[in-house]
Amino acid sequence: MIRRMIRFGFLSSALIGGGLLALATTARDPVDGSGVPATEERFVGDVTEVTFSGIGEMTIVQGVVPSLSVTADDNVLPALETKVNGRKLTVQTRSRSTISPKTKITYTLTTPRLESVTVSGAGNVRTEKFIGDALTVKLSGAGNARLRDANFKSLNVNVSGAGTASASGSAEKLTLRISGAGDVEAAALKTGTSDVQISGAGNATVWATEALKARVSGAGGIKYKGAPQVEQKVSGAGSVRALNG
Repeated sequence: MIRRMIRFGFLSSALIGGGLLALATTARDPVDGSGVPATEERFVGDVTEVTFSGIGEMTIVQGVVPSLSVTADDNVLPALETKVNGRKLTVQTRSRSTISPKTKITYTLTTPRLESVTVSGAGNVRTEKFIGDALTVKLSGAGNARLRDANFKSLNVNVSGAGTASASGSAEKLTLRISGAGDVEAAALKTGTSDVQISGAGNATVWATEALKARVSGAGGIKYKGAPQVEQKVSGAGSVRALNG
């Protein structure tokens, strides 16, 4: 009888201890913004890839000297992580932190070259007047990407989920993939050739002067301008049509 009680007591202690450990590992650290804005300059090398999974807005500009500034409530800044691994910059919220900011969270990155931008979650990223050879943009979740006055030989955009992207400027070739309910507005991006594929309920508007390869499965739609040679394949309730048609 005593032995059984000892075993029961040991088991109860183990269960309670395990429960407390589980609570400790899943507990959130709430951070309420102080309302006092502050800006930090953070280390960043010559990065060419950006992964943004935090909250707020990031602006990426082209410049010779790399730099990164972060603006937020002074007590929120420690919860905003910016990590550099080789040429890749990762921006995220500290693990297990729940942030309620009063000051808008903004990041400004200056870098000479940009090859890849990945946005996951609900963050917003925009680029300003970037020139380069090739750029890949990936959106997952409800994020947003805006490419203003971009000039690339090759531009690849991949949207999954409900994200939105817009682009202006020029590219010799645009490759666009949308799965889900995402939208891409690229009527102000002049391209030679555009290759667009949509599966789901997404929509895209593009500008192609030479050739357009358009494929739609589901209820999505592709609109285009520029009088290109069009190769199209549509299955389901989707559509491909000229912008003024």
